[in-house]
Amino acid sequence: MRIGKALKFALALILAAGSAAAQTITINWTSTQQTIDGFGASLTGITLSTGPPSMAEMDALFRADIGIGLSIAGLEILPNNTDCYSEYSSGWGYVGSCISASGGTTLPGEVAAAQEVRARAPDALFFAAQWSPDGAYKDSGVFNGSGTVIESSANFTAIANEIAQGVTLWQSYGIPLYGVAPQEEPDHTSTFVSCAWSAANLSDFVPYLYSALAGSTGIMLAETSAWTNSYFNTAMSNYSSDIATITAHGFSTSNPSPLSITNQTTQHVWQTQDCHQGTYNFDGSMTSGITWAQTIHNYIANANVNAWAWWFLSDEEYQGSACTVNSTPCSGTCADDSALVDCNGNISKRAYVTGQWSKFVRPGWHRVGVTNSGSLLVTAFENSSGSNTAIVIVNTSSSPVSNQAFSVGTQMGSWVQPWITSASYSLAPQASVAVSSGTVTYTIPATSVVTLYGPPIVLPPSGVHLVPY
Repeated sequence: MRIGKALKFALALILAAGSAAAQTITINWTSTQQTIDGFGASLTGITLSTGPPSMAEMDALFRADIGIGLSIAGLEILPNNTDCYSEYSSGWGYVGSCISASGGTTLPGEVAAAQEVRARAPDALFFAAQWSPDGAYKDSGVFNGSGTVIESSANFTAIANEIAQGVTLWQSYGIPLYGVAPQEEPDHTSTFVSCAWSAANLSDFVPYLYSALAGSTGIMLAETSAWTNSYFNTAMSNYSSDIATITAHGFSTSNPSPLSITNQTTQHVWQTQDCHQGTYNFDGSMTSGITWAQTIHNYIANANVNAWAWWFLSDEEYQGSACTVNSTPCSGTCADDSALVDCNGNISKRAYVTGQWSKFVRPGWHRVGVTNSGSLLVTAFENSSGSNTAIVIVNTSSSPVSNQAFSVGTQMGSWVQPWITSASYSLAPQASVAVSSGTVTYTIPATSVVTLYGPPIVLPPSGVHLVPY
Protein backbone atom coordinates (compact mmCIF):
# COMPACT_ATOMS: atom_id res chain seq x y z
CA MET A 1 0.00 0.00 0.00
CA ARG A 2 2.82 2.35 0.87
CA ILE A 3 4.60 1.49 -2.41
CA GLY A 4 1.43 2.28 -4.35
CA LYS A 5 1.14 5.69 -2.70
CA ALA A 6 4.80 6.40 -3.41
CA LEU A 7 4.34 5.51 -7.06
CA LYS A 8 1.29 7.73 -7.33
CA PHE A 9 3.17 10.57 -5.67
CA ALA A 10 6.15 10.15 -8.01
CA LEU A 11 3.83 10.03 -11.04
CA ALA A 12 2.13 13.22 -9.85
CA LEU A 13 5.50 14.95 -9.60
CA ILE A 14 6.47 13.83 -13.10
CA LEU A 15 3.18 15.04 -14.55
CA ALA A 16 3.47 18.34 -12.71
CA ALA A 17 7.01 18.82 -14.01
CA GLY A 18 5.90 18.02 -17.54
CA SER A 19 3.02 20.44 -17.24
CA ALA A 20 5.31 23.21 -15.96
CA ALA A 21 7.80 22.69 -18.79
CA ALA A 22 5.01 22.86 -21.35
CA GLN A 23 3.29 25.93 -19.87
CA THR A 24 2.49 28.23 -22.76
CA ILE A 25 4.44 31.47 -23.19
CA THR A 26 2.25 34.17 -24.73
CA ILE A 27 3.55 36.90 -27.04
CA ASN A 28 1.53 40.09 -26.64
CA TRP A 29 2.04 41.72 -30.02
CA THR A 30 -0.10 44.78 -29.21
CA SER A 31 1.91 45.57 -26.06
CA THR A 32 4.52 47.83 -27.67
CA GLN A 33 7.70 48.42 -25.67
CA GLN A 34 10.93 50.26 -26.60
CA THR A 35 12.28 50.78 -30.11
CA ILE A 36 15.51 48.92 -30.80
CA ASP A 37 18.31 51.02 -32.30
CA GLY A 38 20.71 48.10 -32.66
CA PHE A 39 23.58 46.09 -31.24
CA GLY A 40 27.27 46.79 -31.74
CA ALA A 41 30.84 47.14 -30.55
CA SER A 42 33.61 49.71 -30.33
CA LEU A 43 36.12 50.33 -33.11
CA THR A 44 38.15 52.67 -30.88
CA GLY A 45 41.89 52.29 -31.31
CA ILE A 46 42.06 50.37 -34.58
CA THR A 47 45.24 51.44 -36.33
CA LEU A 48 46.51 50.70 -39.81
CA SER A 49 49.21 48.51 -38.26
CA THR A 50 46.81 46.28 -36.36
CA GLY A 51 43.53 46.54 -38.24
CA PRO A 52 40.92 46.76 -39.39
CA PRO A 53 40.04 43.10 -38.89
CA SER A 54 40.01 40.88 -41.96
CA MET A 55 37.28 41.16 -44.55
CA ALA A 56 35.94 37.74 -43.48
CA GLU A 57 35.72 38.87 -39.87
CA MET A 58 33.98 42.12 -40.81
CA ASP A 59 31.52 40.07 -42.88
CA ALA A 60 30.92 37.76 -39.94
CA LEU A 61 30.34 40.63 -37.53
CA PHE A 62 28.47 43.27 -39.52
CA ARG A 63 26.66 41.53 -42.38
CA ALA A 64 23.13 40.49 -41.48
CA ASP A 65 22.80 37.99 -44.33
CA ILE A 66 25.79 35.76 -43.57
CA GLY A 67 26.94 37.25 -40.25
CA ILE A 68 25.64 38.30 -36.86
CA GLY A 69 24.46 41.68 -38.16
CA LEU A 70 25.91 44.22 -35.74
CA SER A 71 24.61 47.69 -36.58
CA ILE A 72 26.28 50.06 -34.09
CA ALA A 73 29.94 51.11 -33.95
CA GLY A 74 31.68 53.22 -31.31
CA LEU A 75 34.41 55.65 -32.43
CA GLU A 76 36.86 58.14 -30.94
CA ILE A 77 37.52 61.83 -31.40
CA LEU A 78 40.90 63.20 -30.33
CA PRO A 79 41.43 66.94 -29.74
CA ASN A 80 44.29 67.42 -32.22
CA ASN A 81 47.22 65.72 -33.94
CA THR A 82 49.67 66.32 -31.10
CA ASP A 83 47.38 64.61 -28.60
CA CYS A 84 46.61 61.82 -31.06
CA TYR A 85 50.27 60.96 -31.50
CA SER A 86 50.80 61.27 -27.77
CA GLU A 87 48.16 58.63 -27.09
CA TYR A 88 48.95 56.19 -29.86
CA SER A 89 52.74 56.26 -29.68
CA SER A 90 53.13 55.69 -25.95
CA GLY A 91 49.76 55.65 -24.20
CA TRP A 92 48.46 52.22 -25.16
CA GLY A 93 51.32 50.73 -27.10
CA TYR A 94 49.72 51.28 -30.49
CA VAL A 95 51.86 51.99 -33.51
CA GLY A 96 49.97 54.05 -36.02
CA SER A 97 49.45 57.43 -37.61
CA CYS A 98 46.82 60.08 -37.06
CA ILE A 99 44.75 61.95 -39.62
CA SER A 100 46.15 65.42 -40.18
CA ALA A 101 43.57 67.97 -39.07
CA SER A 102 43.50 71.48 -37.66
CA GLY A 103 41.30 70.38 -34.78
CA GLY A 104 39.55 67.19 -33.74
CA THR A 105 41.02 64.10 -35.39
CA THR A 106 41.12 60.30 -35.25
CA LEU A 107 43.02 57.28 -36.64
CA PRO A 108 43.11 56.24 -40.32
CA GLY A 109 42.60 52.60 -39.32
CA GLU A 110 39.51 53.52 -37.34
CA VAL A 111 38.11 55.39 -40.35
CA ALA A 112 38.87 52.41 -42.60
CA ALA A 113 37.08 50.08 -40.18
CA ALA A 114 34.05 52.39 -39.97
CA GLN A 115 33.83 52.51 -43.76
CA GLU A 116 33.96 48.70 -43.87
CA VAL A 117 31.10 48.62 -41.37
CA ARG A 118 28.98 51.00 -43.40
CA ALA A 119 29.59 48.98 -46.57
CA ARG A 120 28.17 45.91 -44.82
CA ALA A 121 25.47 47.58 -42.72
CA PRO A 122 24.01 50.62 -44.52
CA ASP A 123 21.64 51.16 -41.59
CA ALA A 124 24.48 51.18 -39.05
CA LEU A 125 24.58 53.92 -36.42
CA PHE A 126 27.92 55.43 -35.42
CA PHE A 127 28.65 57.33 -32.24
CA ALA A 128 31.84 58.91 -30.95
CA ALA A 129 33.31 59.98 -27.64
CA GLN A 130 36.25 62.07 -26.57
CA TRP A 131 38.43 60.37 -23.95
CA SER A 132 40.05 63.57 -22.77
CA PRO A 133 40.24 67.22 -23.78
CA ASP A 134 43.63 68.71 -24.51
CA GLY A 135 45.93 68.95 -21.49
CA ALA A 136 45.65 72.75 -21.55
CA TYR A 137 42.09 72.36 -20.24
CA LYS A 138 42.94 69.93 -17.40
CA ASP A 139 44.41 70.61 -13.98
CA SER A 140 47.16 68.07 -14.69
CA GLY A 141 48.19 69.86 -17.85
CA VAL A 142 48.58 66.47 -19.53
CA PHE A 143 46.41 64.91 -22.23
CA ASN A 144 47.81 61.38 -22.01
CA GLY A 145 47.02 60.78 -18.35
CA SER A 146 44.53 61.62 -15.63
CA GLY A 147 43.31 65.00 -14.48
CA THR A 148 40.18 67.07 -14.00
CA VAL A 149 38.63 69.44 -16.50
CA ILE A 150 39.08 73.15 -15.72
CA GLU A 151 35.73 74.82 -16.25
CA SER A 152 35.73 78.23 -17.87
CA SER A 153 33.90 79.80 -20.77
CA ALA A 154 37.09 79.93 -22.85
CA ASN A 155 37.99 76.32 -22.12
CA PHE A 156 34.50 75.00 -22.80
CA THR A 157 34.31 76.94 -26.07
CA ALA A 158 37.61 75.46 -27.22
CA ILE A 159 36.72 71.90 -26.19
CA ALA A 160 33.32 72.13 -27.91
CA ASN A 161 34.91 73.41 -31.12
CA GLU A 162 37.44 70.56 -31.19
CA ILE A 163 34.68 67.97 -30.75
CA ALA A 164 32.60 69.64 -33.49
CA GLN A 165 35.63 69.59 -35.80
CA GLY A 166 35.98 65.87 -35.10
CA VAL A 167 32.34 65.33 -36.06
CA THR A 168 32.93 67.19 -39.32
CA LEU A 169 36.03 65.10 -39.99
CA TRP A 170 34.10 61.85 -39.56
CA GLN A 171 31.37 63.14 -41.86
CA SER A 172 33.96 64.01 -44.51
CA TYR A 173 34.83 60.30 -44.65
CA GLY A 174 31.21 59.31 -45.19
CA ILE A 175 30.50 58.44 -41.54
CA PRO A 176 27.61 60.51 -40.18
CA LEU A 177 27.47 60.37 -36.40
CA TYR A 178 24.26 59.50 -34.57
CA GLY A 179 25.66 61.18 -31.50
CA VAL A 180 28.78 62.36 -29.70
CA ALA A 181 29.75 62.23 -26.03
CA PRO A 182 31.90 65.04 -24.58
CA GLN A 183 33.76 62.63 -22.28
CA GLU A 184 34.15 58.87 -22.08
CA GLU A 185 33.70 57.75 -18.45
CA PRO A 186 33.73 61.20 -16.81
CA ASP A 187 33.41 59.50 -13.41
CA HIS A 188 36.64 57.51 -13.79
CA THR A 189 40.27 58.47 -14.33
CA SER A 190 43.30 56.33 -14.97
CA THR A 191 46.97 56.54 -15.88
CA PHE A 192 46.03 56.47 -19.57
CA VAL A 193 43.99 59.05 -21.45
CA SER A 194 41.13 60.12 -19.16
CA CYS A 195 39.57 63.16 -17.53
CA ALA A 196 37.25 63.70 -14.59
CA TRP A 197 34.14 65.80 -15.08
CA SER A 198 31.53 66.42 -12.41
CA ALA A 199 27.83 66.26 -13.18
CA ALA A 200 27.80 70.04 -12.88
CA ASN A 201 30.70 70.34 -15.37
CA LEU A 202 28.83 68.24 -17.92
CA SER A 203 25.64 70.22 -17.44
CA ASP A 204 27.44 73.55 -17.87
CA PHE A 205 29.18 72.21 -20.99
CA VAL A 206 25.98 71.14 -22.79
CA PRO A 207 25.02 74.57 -24.24
CA TYR A 208 28.59 75.12 -25.50
CA LEU A 209 28.62 71.76 -27.30
CA TYR A 210 25.06 72.17 -28.58
CA SER A 211 26.00 75.51 -30.13
CA ALA A 212 29.23 74.19 -31.66
CA LEU A 213 27.54 71.13 -33.18
CA ALA A 214 24.88 73.31 -34.81
CA GLY A 215 22.59 70.36 -35.37
CA SER A 216 25.24 68.18 -37.05
CA THR A 217 24.68 65.40 -34.52
CA GLY A 218 23.12 64.78 -31.13
CA ILE A 219 24.65 65.02 -27.66
CA MET A 220 25.03 61.76 -25.73
CA LEU A 221 25.34 61.79 -21.93
CA ALA A 222 26.99 60.67 -19.83
CA GLU A 223 29.01 57.56 -20.86
CA THR A 224 29.55 56.75 -17.17
CA SER A 225 31.68 53.76 -16.21
CA ALA A 226 28.73 52.21 -14.37
CA TRP A 227 25.00 51.81 -14.95
CA THR A 228 23.92 54.90 -13.05
CA ASN A 229 21.93 58.10 -13.46
CA SER A 230 24.24 60.15 -11.22
CA TYR A 231 25.90 62.07 -14.05
CA PHE A 232 23.29 62.96 -16.63
CA ASN A 233 20.32 64.12 -14.53
CA THR A 234 21.86 67.48 -13.62
CA ALA A 235 22.17 68.23 -17.32
CA MET A 236 18.72 66.80 -17.99
CA SER A 237 17.28 69.12 -15.34
CA ASN A 238 18.80 72.14 -17.05
CA TYR A 239 19.12 71.32 -20.76
CA SER A 240 17.03 68.23 -21.52
CA SER A 241 15.96 69.55 -24.91
CA ASP A 242 19.61 69.76 -25.99
CA ILE A 243 20.37 66.12 -25.11
CA ALA A 244 19.57 63.42 -27.65
CA THR A 245 20.60 60.14 -26.00
CA ILE A 246 21.21 58.82 -22.49
CA THR A 247 24.25 56.53 -22.33
CA ALA A 248 26.03 54.50 -19.66
CA HIS A 249 28.37 51.53 -19.50
CA GLY A 250 27.26 48.18 -18.17
CA PHE A 251 30.36 47.11 -16.26
CA SER A 252 28.68 47.54 -12.88
CA THR A 253 25.82 45.05 -13.18
CA SER A 254 24.53 42.13 -15.21
CA ASN A 255 20.96 42.56 -13.94
CA PRO A 256 20.16 46.28 -14.29
CA SER A 257 17.08 48.29 -13.46
CA PRO A 258 15.76 51.06 -15.70
CA LEU A 259 17.60 54.34 -15.29
CA SER A 260 15.61 57.06 -13.54
CA ILE A 261 15.76 59.92 -16.02
CA THR A 262 14.71 63.50 -15.29
CA ASN A 263 12.66 65.29 -17.97
CA GLN A 264 12.92 62.38 -20.41
CA THR A 265 10.94 62.95 -23.60
CA THR A 266 12.30 61.40 -26.79
CA GLN A 267 15.74 60.45 -25.48
CA HIS A 268 16.66 56.80 -26.09
CA VAL A 269 18.83 54.87 -23.63
CA TRP A 270 21.97 53.06 -24.80
CA GLN A 271 24.31 50.69 -23.00
CA THR A 272 27.48 51.57 -24.90
CA GLN A 273 30.27 49.47 -23.35
CA ASP A 274 30.32 46.13 -21.56
CA CYS A 275 32.66 43.18 -21.35
CA HIS A 276 34.18 40.64 -19.00
CA GLN A 277 37.10 42.17 -17.15
CA GLY A 278 39.84 41.08 -14.83
CA THR A 279 41.34 38.07 -16.63
CA TYR A 280 43.75 37.46 -19.48
CA ASN A 281 42.33 34.08 -20.46
CA PHE A 282 40.05 34.56 -23.46
CA ASP A 283 37.03 32.27 -23.09
CA GLY A 284 35.22 31.96 -26.39
CA SER A 285 33.09 29.03 -25.21
CA MET A 286 29.36 28.69 -24.59
CA THR A 287 30.06 28.89 -20.86
CA SER A 288 30.87 32.56 -21.35
CA GLY A 289 28.27 32.89 -24.10
CA ILE A 290 25.27 31.86 -22.03
CA THR A 291 26.29 34.25 -19.24
CA TRP A 292 26.32 37.12 -21.72
CA ALA A 293 23.04 36.00 -23.24
CA GLN A 294 21.43 36.41 -19.84
CA THR A 295 23.02 39.85 -19.43
CA ILE A 296 21.86 41.09 -22.83
CA HIS A 297 18.36 39.80 -22.10
CA ASN A 298 18.30 41.62 -18.78
CA TYR A 299 19.31 44.96 -20.31
CA ILE A 300 16.62 44.65 -22.97
CA ALA A 301 13.80 43.22 -20.89
CA ASN A 302 14.49 44.80 -17.49
CA ALA A 303 16.38 48.04 -18.18
CA ASN A 304 14.49 48.71 -21.44
CA VAL A 305 17.57 49.82 -23.35
CA ASN A 306 17.26 50.83 -26.98
CA ALA A 307 20.78 49.67 -27.83
CA TRP A 308 23.44 47.35 -26.44
CA ALA A 309 27.13 47.50 -27.41
CA TRP A 310 30.35 45.67 -26.58
CA TRP A 311 33.78 46.85 -25.59
CA PHE A 312 35.30 45.78 -27.86
CA LEU A 313 35.32 44.31 -31.35
CA SER A 314 38.48 42.26 -31.72
CA ASP A 315 41.55 41.49 -29.62
CA GLU A 316 43.54 41.64 -32.86
CA GLU A 317 43.19 45.43 -32.79
CA TYR A 318 44.77 45.81 -29.36
CA GLN A 319 48.43 45.32 -28.49
CA GLY A 320 48.43 44.75 -24.75
CA SER A 321 49.63 42.07 -22.37
CA ALA A 322 50.20 38.48 -23.46
CA CYS A 323 47.19 36.23 -22.95
CA THR A 324 45.86 32.75 -23.51
CA VAL A 325 42.81 31.60 -25.44
CA ASN A 326 40.86 28.83 -23.72
CA SER A 327 44.05 28.04 -21.76
CA THR A 328 46.13 27.83 -24.96
CA PRO A 329 48.84 30.48 -25.46
CA CYS A 330 47.91 33.08 -28.04
CA SER A 331 50.16 33.55 -31.04
CA GLY A 332 50.03 37.29 -30.61
CA THR A 333 48.97 39.64 -27.85
CA CYS A 334 45.53 40.66 -26.71
CA ALA A 335 43.68 42.80 -24.22
CA ASP A 336 41.65 40.53 -21.99
CA ASP A 337 38.54 38.37 -22.06
CA SER A 338 36.47 41.20 -23.48
CA ALA A 339 36.24 41.07 -27.26
CA LEU A 340 34.03 39.27 -29.76
CA VAL A 341 37.04 37.96 -31.72
CA ASP A 342 40.20 36.56 -30.13
CA CYS A 343 43.71 37.56 -31.14
CA ASN A 344 43.91 34.65 -33.60
CA GLY A 345 40.76 35.78 -35.45
CA ASN A 346 38.39 33.20 -33.97
CA ILE A 347 34.81 34.35 -33.40
CA SER A 348 33.56 33.68 -29.87
CA LYS A 349 30.29 32.14 -28.79
CA ARG A 350 29.35 35.45 -27.16
CA ALA A 351 29.45 36.98 -30.65
CA TYR A 352 27.05 34.35 -31.97
CA VAL A 353 24.87 34.78 -28.88
CA THR A 354 24.68 38.52 -29.63
CA GLY A 355 23.69 37.57 -33.17
CA GLN A 356 20.62 35.76 -31.87
CA TRP A 357 19.27 39.30 -31.43
CA SER A 358 21.31 41.48 -33.80
CA LYS A 359 20.92 39.37 -36.95
CA PHE A 360 17.13 39.55 -36.80
CA VAL A 361 16.10 42.53 -34.65
CA ARG A 362 17.14 45.36 -36.92
CA PRO A 363 17.28 49.12 -36.17
CA GLY A 364 13.74 50.45 -35.97
CA TRP A 365 12.15 47.25 -34.69
CA HIS A 366 10.38 47.35 -31.33
CA ARG A 367 10.04 44.97 -28.43
CA VAL A 368 6.62 43.61 -27.50
CA GLY A 369 5.28 42.20 -24.25
CA VAL A 370 5.70 38.58 -23.15
CA THR A 371 3.68 36.67 -20.56
CA ASN A 372 6.04 34.08 -19.14
CA SER A 373 6.14 32.48 -15.70
CA GLY A 374 8.69 29.78 -16.52
CA SER A 375 12.47 29.59 -16.27
CA LEU A 376 13.21 30.53 -19.88
CA LEU A 377 14.22 34.13 -20.60
CA VAL A 378 12.12 35.40 -23.49
CA THR A 379 12.02 38.65 -25.46
CA ALA A 380 9.93 39.24 -28.59
CA PHE A 381 10.12 41.83 -31.36
CA GLU A 382 8.52 42.95 -34.61
CA ASN A 383 9.34 45.48 -37.31
CA SER A 384 7.30 48.64 -37.76
CA SER A 385 4.86 47.04 -40.20
CA GLY A 386 4.56 43.77 -38.30
CA SER A 387 5.65 41.83 -41.38
CA ASN A 388 8.70 40.34 -39.64
CA THR A 389 8.91 39.02 -36.11
CA ALA A 390 11.40 37.36 -33.79
CA ILE A 391 11.28 35.62 -30.43
CA VAL A 392 14.61 35.19 -28.60
CA ILE A 393 14.72 32.46 -25.95
CA VAL A 394 17.58 31.96 -23.49
CA ASN A 395 17.83 28.63 -21.64
CA THR A 396 20.48 28.96 -18.92
CA SER A 397 19.72 25.48 -17.60
CA SER A 398 21.85 22.41 -18.29
CA SER A 399 18.62 20.59 -19.18
CA PRO A 400 16.49 21.11 -22.31
CA VAL A 401 12.92 22.39 -22.11
CA SER A 402 10.86 19.97 -24.19
CA ASN A 403 7.95 20.96 -26.38
CA GLN A 404 7.71 24.52 -25.18
CA ALA A 405 4.59 26.17 -26.56
CA PHE A 406 4.50 29.81 -27.70
CA SER A 407 1.15 31.47 -28.34
CA VAL A 408 1.80 33.80 -31.28
CA GLY A 409 -1.57 34.15 -32.99
CA THR A 410 -1.38 35.02 -36.67
CA GLN A 411 1.48 37.54 -36.35
CA MET A 412 4.30 35.15 -37.29
CA GLY A 413 2.55 33.65 -40.32
CA SER A 414 2.31 29.92 -41.01
CA TRP A 415 5.95 28.97 -40.40
CA VAL A 416 8.83 30.11 -38.23
CA GLN A 417 12.51 29.27 -38.54
CA PRO A 418 14.57 28.44 -35.44
CA TRP A 419 18.20 29.54 -35.20
CA ILE A 420 20.38 28.14 -32.43
CA THR A 421 23.60 29.00 -30.63
CA SER A 422 24.78 26.34 -28.19
CA ALA A 423 27.90 24.28 -27.51
CA SER A 424 27.15 22.47 -30.78
CA TYR A 425 25.74 25.26 -32.97
CA SER A 426 26.81 28.80 -33.82
CA LEU A 427 23.82 30.84 -35.01
CA ALA A 428 22.76 27.83 -37.08
CA PRO A 429 19.42 27.68 -38.94
CA GLN A 430 17.17 24.69 -38.29
CA ALA A 431 14.21 23.21 -40.16
CA SER A 432 11.16 25.46 -40.23
CA VAL A 433 8.36 24.77 -37.75
CA ALA A 434 4.66 25.17 -38.49
CA VAL A 435 2.42 27.56 -36.59
CA SER A 436 -0.60 25.45 -35.64
CA SER A 437 -3.75 27.21 -34.43
CA GLY A 438 -1.68 30.22 -33.43
CA THR A 439 0.87 28.19 -31.45
CA VAL A 440 4.49 27.25 -32.10
CA THR A 441 5.93 24.31 -30.18
CA TYR A 442 9.68 23.81 -29.99
CA THR A 443 12.23 22.10 -27.75
CA ILE A 444 14.77 24.55 -26.38
CA PRO A 445 18.17 22.82 -26.02
CA ALA A 446 20.17 22.97 -22.80
CA THR A 447 22.44 26.01 -22.34
CA SER A 448 21.36 27.63 -25.58
CA VAL A 449 19.85 30.68 -27.21
CA VAL A 450 17.11 30.08 -29.78
CA THR A 451 15.57 32.67 -32.08
CA LEU A 452 12.24 31.89 -33.72
CA TYR A 453 12.02 34.12 -36.78
CA GLY A 454 8.94 34.53 -38.90
CA PRO A 455 8.45 34.20 -41.71
CA PRO A 456 11.54 32.07 -42.55
CA ILE A 457 14.28 33.98 -44.35
CA VAL A 458 16.06 33.02 -47.54
CA LEU A 459 19.39 31.46 -46.60
CA PRO A 460 22.70 32.37 -48.29
CA PRO A 461 23.95 30.10 -51.08
CA SER A 462 25.25 26.70 -50.07
CA GLY A 463 28.77 26.87 -48.66
CA VAL A 464 28.46 30.47 -47.40
CA HIS A 465 28.44 30.25 -43.62
CA LEU A 466 30.19 31.29 -40.46
CA VAL A 467 32.82 29.02 -39.00
CA PRO A 468 31.95 28.03 -35.39
CA TYR A 469 34.41 28.92 -32.67
